[in-house]
Amino acid sequence: MTVYAGLFKVVAGVTVAWFLVLQFARNLVFGLLGAPSAFVVNTSLMGALAILSGPLLLHHFRSFPCEDRERGEWTRTELFYAIVFFMTLFIFAISVASLALSG
Repeated sequence: MTVYAGLFKVVAGVTVAWFLVLQFARNLVFGLLGAPSAFVVNTSLMGALAILSGPLLLHHFRSFPCEDRERGEWTRTELFYAIVFFMTLFIFAISVASLALSG
């Protein structure tokens, strides 16, 4: 699972860098790629984060037995992966629906 976690960190870093570039050089990115291609890159990065964070969440959830937990207790790692998973999955679903309806 360490390779998977490393891949998650790389994709998360690329996603943050992509959004920073979009924030500060939007005209350059749209000039080079075009707005539809930039939207596809956004959708792909959100999908990759959702695909990577889901199994990581499941792995961390299963590695900490239920007998050792208090009622409703989550570790910080599980909470982080759960928040990333559901946020990126939601954004990915909306983006895919938007792409499907637009063309």
